[in-house]
Amino acid sequence: MPGKKNPRTSVVSRGLEKLCLCLPNCGRALDLAKAGAERPLSLGERVGLRYHGNLCPFCNCSEFKFKTALAHMREAERERANKAG
Repeated sequence: MPGKKNPRTSVVSRGLEKLCLCLPNCGRALDLAKAGAERPLSLGERVGLRYHGNLCPFCNCSEFKFKTALAHMREAERERANKAG
């Protein structure tokens, strides 16, 4: 029955289940990464994004590429701001 808890589940299983609800999936992590380029992320968002990046094998491989691309994007924004200002 949905909504009914199994009394035999361990505390660890229930804790892991709650942890998984807090961690973003790949799509949500990408949205958080994009938002982080535009605004400071909240503590919960930063923690979720960091742990997702470390736990997800696909995102973990892409983290270096993302950070490099983000650094290039920020440098280009600084150059545009210097030319305009």
